[in-house]
Amino acid sequence: MRRGHGGALRYRIVDEPSDPIYSRFALPPIWFLMPVTILGAFSWSMFFWLLPGLNGLVLAGRHRWRDVGLSVLALVIHLAGMIAVFALREQGMLTGIWRQYAYDLVLVLTVTPLVKVMMDQQATVEMRRILRR
Repeated sequence: MRRGHGGALRYRIVDEPSDPIYSRFALPPIWFLMPVTILGAFSWSMFFWLLPGLNGLVLAGRHRWRDVGLSVLALVIHLAGMIAVFALREQGMLTGIWRQYAYDLVLVLTVTPLVKVMMDQQATVEMRRILRR
């Protein structure tokens, strides 16, 4: 036991997970999805889809490897979806408004695993914030 804020006693569990030293470099998880949802600016960048997985490794939460896997899955979905859209467009099967719908569908399918990563990372951040008190 040790004294916390206000002189109250605080329990410390020996095997309680602690923040790794490099976790101070982690960014808030929402920062990775805001550019895509607001502007779609980084939807062409393959490196962008891997950033949430890298952030999960830096946070060192309990779902860190699942975060990496879902980020890689988002990258694969994005590449496969864009190749399919380009192939269908070249064959003349996607014209007019349907082409934009296809691009939007690829973006939604790509962002869905990243939203799951963001929710897992936010839970880790909130748990650590509560444990610091």
